[in-house]
Amino acid sequence: MGLSFQMIFAIILIAVFVYVAIFAINIVLQNADRAKIALFVSDLKGKVAETYYMTESSQTFSFDLPSGIKYVCFTSNPSKMNIERWPDFYLYKTAASNMLFYPPEQVTRLKINPNFLINCEGTECLQFPMENPHCITNENGVKITLSKSLGSRFVVLS
Repeated sequence: MGLSFQMIFAIILIAVFVYVAIFAINIVLQNADRAKIALFVSDLKGKVAETYYMTESSQTFSFDLPSGIKYVCFTSNPSKMNIERWPDFYLYKTAASNMLFYPPEQVTRLKINPNFLINCEGTECLQFPMENPHCITNENGVKITLSKSLGSRFVVLS
């Protein structure tokens, strides 16, 4: 007793449908992650510029990032980053950037460059803690404090 042609054809159609559905869901999830990263970068640039143009300010902001990104790292000098602790940043030592995502594979798999330059309309305006790079953990989002003291020309990120 064998399976009829209609039964075999129906099983093949179901398998193809399941494959296409999984593929489509994966694309939707990747697009959601891309959107979260783009929104984070855009919002952070806006908040930095906003703080830069204030006379004095200190605010903490929360940002949502994909769970695959473990750290958001900031550096004032990419060529002097601590490569022993963060070996994946070796490729970005010559990049003109001051913000990196760790692990970089989580961002490159989404076809996004893992390093960004955050500035104030072409002016260097950020100051980071002494640790190079200064990394902030992404646990249920990233909390970043931006502050500027009276008379300072830099926004301090911590």
